[in-house]
Amino acid sequence: MVLRGWPEPEAESLRVALVAEKPIDVEALPPVGVLEGGPLHEALRVAGVQPGRMLAVPIHGRAAEGGALLIPECGRGFRDKDLEIARLVAAHAQAAIQNAERYHQAKERAFVDDVTGAYNARYLFTALDHEIRRAERYGTQLSLLFLDIDRFKLVNDHHGHLVGSRTLRRLSEVLAQCIRQVDTLARYGGDEFTILLVDTSLDSGIQIAERIRAAVAAAHFETRGSAPLQVTVSIGVSAFPMHGRGAEALIDMADKAMYRSKSLGRDRVCSATDL
Repeated sequence: MVLRGWPEPEAESLRVALVAEKPIDVEALPPVGVLEGGPLHEALRVAGVQPGRMLAVPIHGRAAEGGALLIPECGRGFRDKDLEIARLVAAHAQAAIQNAERYHQAKERAFVDDVTGAYNARYLFTALDHEIRRAERYGTQLSLLFLDIDRFKLVNDHHGHLVGSRTLRRLSEVLAQCIRQVDTLARYGGDEFTILLVDTSLDSGIQIAERIRAAVAAAHFETRGSAPLQVTVSIGVSAFPMHGRGAEALIDMADKAMYRSKSLGRDRVCSATDL
């Protein structure tokens, strides 16, 4: 929300009131024009301002982004030229917002796996590096889960790759339901997934891995007309700083712990401490 014509202290209090306390629905504002009353004026009165006529310039993005430029009349009167300039400003601002949205969407797509909708390995390394630095700064822990679907090749061989892709997508949904929003789920490659658990000790990471293993074993995966498919996963768990102080070391240790789970019979959880 940009306000012009008010003293800065008053403008700042208005931003707080109009954005945080009593948000204005930009979509409800009319096109560029002079306002003499309505919901915006009422919101300004609630914020402690007695508004007069003002020039409102709503700015819309393609998604949820947007805002408005508000200019009080201050007794000078608005001219046709003012409206032309306001429309030009609105057009340029909307183009800038839309470009920023397109850039953000393109950046997001580069970090998201097309099949599962989870993050990809590229994003995992970025997130892991960031969280390791944060853990070092604040003296906290983090855990990394590396999991693999048991005998996934049989799913593709018996049911086809379309069912295989649906299985991966469904697994991603099950995993996402087992973790917090602050955690990071990524498809590492093939049928391998990783989960970064922030502010989580090794013991807690193992407990979460056990819950995930049980949730996957209890879930049903759709096939093409036949009975629902059931799959299991083997999970390896490593922790910072116990098993490594860098992203590659933590991934390598969790990966090796996962293979230990495979060697012990699959459908189980192993810690990197057991290696």
